[in-house]
Amino acid sequence: MLPEDRVNSREPFPEELADLVANTQAPCLSAYANVHGTDAGPREALICANHLVQRAEAVAVQGGIATDMVRRWLAPLVESIDPVPGQARAGRAFALLADQRGARLWPLPFRIEEDVAISGTDFVLQPLLPVFATYHFYLLSLSRRRARLFGADRYHVQEIEAPGVEAARDLEVPRENLRRSAGGEASVLHDRDQADAADQAETARFLRQVGDWLRRACTVRDRPVILASTPDLAAGFREHARSLTILPRAVHGSPEHCSTHELHARALPVADRHFHTERTRQLARLQECDPQRITADPATVLMAAERGRVQTLALGRGTHLCGRFDGHSLTLDPGAPDLLDRAMVLTLRHGGTILPVAASDLPPGTPCLAHLRY
Repeated sequence: MLPEDRVNSREPFPEELADLVANTQAPCLSAYANVHGTDAGPREALICANHLVQRAEAVAVQGGIATDMVRRWLAPLVESIDPVPGQARAGRAFALLADQRGARLWPLPFRIEEDVAISGTDFVLQPLLPVFATYHFYLLSLSRRRARLFGADRYHVQEIEAPGVEAARDLEVPRENLRRSAGGEASVLHDRDQADAADQAETARFLRQVGDWLRRACTVRDRPVILASTPDLAAGFREHARSLTILPRAVHGSPEHCSTHELHARALPVADRHFHTERTRQLARLQECDPQRITADPATVLMAAERGRVQTLALGRGTHLCGRFDGHSLTLDPGAPDLLDRAMVLTLRHGGTILPVAASDLPPGTPCLAHLRY
């Protein structure tokens, strides 16, 4: 199940984590560590990754996992960790997950609450909760000279090629037509009007062409598009792209001289606002469901998760519920494992969905909310 490239170049996708917990072969090892240093670069990332592997080995052995088994798990990581693949060098933290099928190491583009290494009968996934809040969108940079399309998420951006889109030609009134002569003012104005009409027609042709290309290039139909353009060009383009999900808010200003990084950074506030609103609406829809299928009681959530009844599990970011659960009752214990992590793993194992939300959006006094299948 685990691919050969055990040292990954980017953070895991939610689908990968669901796959990972679907057929866990205990014992399991989970380790997380932040890359230290205010300006952490490739060297610091490499040191962090190596230290994490060493710490994971020590914790696993202390937890009773046979030394030869642990070394068999981690040997492929040690062999391939130097050099760490490109994007992994920019990680702000690392995650290591291992069981009898093998070990995987992921760079994380976000920091975790604290460094941790745990061996047990299942994986610890709650430090990866931000992965489930990652969103995807298209970013269209549009000027009169060119159109550039990017596929993006919260942490990454990549340009999508745009074959067949020709820039609108600059149409200026020739200087000789602007020379004044006796009785020639009407002629000059006429030439200007003709140039303006030609310019508008050329721009409309270009925008239609971009719209047609975008409909072919945006293969995920319900994925939103964020425009980066001047207000007048953005307004004109919307007329030619009504079938696409273009967000009302745009990144205003000419993108002509912006780098890919700058465009992505300027688009993120627009994307953050849109997807935060979507998650809030999703949580509100859950709370409006049949009351018999909604629960915020942690013990009931855990019982339902064990039986595969949880369809969607909303977890408050930064919340914890340390304690012990015997299948029926819950006892709080600050030194015990986090039961929210247990609920998260069980929900994924049975094909459920994880919905990260702000803790303040949940009912008062509860760290989670579950929508049950039945």
